[in-house]
Amino acid sequence: MKRRDFIKGASLATIPLITGAITGCESVNNSTANEGHWTEDFKVMTDAAKFEAITIQTYKSAIDSGIFDNAPNGTKENAILFMGHHSEHLAVFNQHFSEHDSFPQIIVSDFQPDPRLADAQNFFQVIQLNLQMEFEASQFYFSRMSDQLTTRFVRKIFADVFPIEVGHVIAYKFSLGQKPAIGSGLFQGFSTGL
Repeated sequence: MKRRDFIKGASLATIPLITGAITGCESVNNSTANEGHWTEDFKVMTDAAKFEAITIQTYKSAIDSGIFDNAPNGTKENAILFMGHHSEHLAVFNQHFSEHDSFPQIIVSDFQPDPRLADAQNFFQVIQLNLQMEFEASQFYFSRMSDQLTTRFVRKIFADVFPIEVGHVIAYKFSLGQKPAIGSGLFQGFSTGL
């Protein structure tokens, strides 16, 4: 049957059924819907929040150490800016955790910096670590959004965070002289040598 014929032949009586089905699908935007799915998705979001807390601590420790003091202009400013982005992501996650008693908020001070930071001897190596962590975050958000999350609401949260992480990757690749910093191979065979 042709699409035009189907539309002409469709009874107006079916509109409430279609509208109800669409409304039912949209209910995933409500964080109380499909609680079983929400539980699993919030577990994934808890992992993301912990990763954000570790990343914040890593940035803070590097900044406070003074290792960026002799780095090229913009290096320390980028680290401060990106740490702020991670703080914003964590705040979003914690806002949603606060609405569900079974998911405690993630507190930054409960976490330590990434242990790889201890091996960084200069600002160049710290930037490489930051790049690696941002890439790992990008992979995490993309893969969970694509393969594991079941609710549109949490997928949207991850979809909002994902491009920020990719932006950090591109900025660090550029600062390390990897030009072009963005291209078809950005995520293929990626390695910083760490």
